Amino acid sequence: MVVSDNHISQPRWCCDNNHGNDFFGDRYIDPQEWLQGISFATQSLKSKSQ
Repeated sequence: MVVSDNHISQPRWCCDNNHGNDFFGDRYIDPQEWLQGISFATQSLKSKSQ
């Protein structure tokens, strides 16, 4: 099983008070860009066998 997790946009630990990658009001990624990234990742993995 592959879990595609693209919830942080910078190479650092997430989930502190200053990471800026909130689900709503993300400081670094436009929601449409985030959706395109998730779509690309899942489409490229869906043909892989488990």
